Amino acid sequence: MSAPGRPQWIGELLRRPAGAFGSAVVAIVAAAALVSLFWTPYPLLQQSVAERWQGPGARHWLGTDQIGRDTLSWLLAGGRTTVFVAFWATLIAAAVGLALATLTALSPRRVAEPVIVLVDILIAFPVLLIAMLLAAGFGGSLWVVVTAVGVGIGMNVARVVRPEIRRVTGSDYVLAARAGGVGPAGILARHVIPNVAAVAIVQLSYVAAVAILAEAGLSYLGYGAPAGTPSWGRSLADSQQYIAVQPASVVWPGLAIAVTVLAITLLGDALREALDPRLRRERRSSEPRRR
Repeated sequence: MSAPGRPQWIGELLRRPAGAFGSAVVAIVAAAALVSLFWTPYPLLQQSVAERWQGPGARHWLGTDQIGRDTLSWLLAGGRTTVFVAFWATLIAAAVGLALATLTALSPRRVAEPVIVLVDILIAFPVLLIAMLLAAGFGGSLWVVVTAVGVGIGMNVARVVRPEIRRVTGSDYVLAARAGGVGPAGILARHVIPNVAAVAIVQLSYVAAVAILAEAGLSYLGYGAPAGTPSWGRSLADSQQYIAVQPASVVWPGLAIAVTVLAITLLGDALREALDPRLRRERRSSEPRRR
């Protein structure tokens, strides 16, 4: 049983190891990003040549970089960039993908088919290629990454969610609701959104994971976060030439990227299982047989 006043799906989510792990890591990254807005162990611009390449210790918990900056401070501040990119890319992908999916699923065929063809064409272009082309034309920035990932993966969201919307709108209970006088807005809010939410959430969790990897990769190549902006990808790029001097300098940002992406992916899968009504019904029907 879930706690009083707490939605049932939250209890189901947290009971799953993947859901608990993903929720904890995402919460920690978000909290660290928020805290870094007001406080870091050391000022981000503070440098000390005498303390360069120090290993983890009581003074610098994760050591220092090539110019004596505190690694933990930059790792915390880099979380701000990660949260920024993941949030806005997911928001853009949700708006683009769900709008196109709804348009193509509910519109007449003569309107839907050209949009579907456009979606298929845009899906053929890799997200990183789109981001690099935009960066070449408009300059490297976080908004280039956000736009490229949001629009690029939004096409995949539209492609996956559209069949689900068509399935729901053609079901008996939706036809009965229409016969009972429920309008399009009511059907969308009461029947379509709850039944396609699980599929959309999994796709949007994929958007957040891809956005983090894209930002890290593009910043590593010099197309993402501008120089001087705290970023895990930028930290990897700055440290790669010193890997023989201090191998740990690339471990911390690389580990942060890997764990965060893994957590978001696991959280998306756990959310799908917790929110999908069909999966919940299948679980309930199988529980007596287990006992």
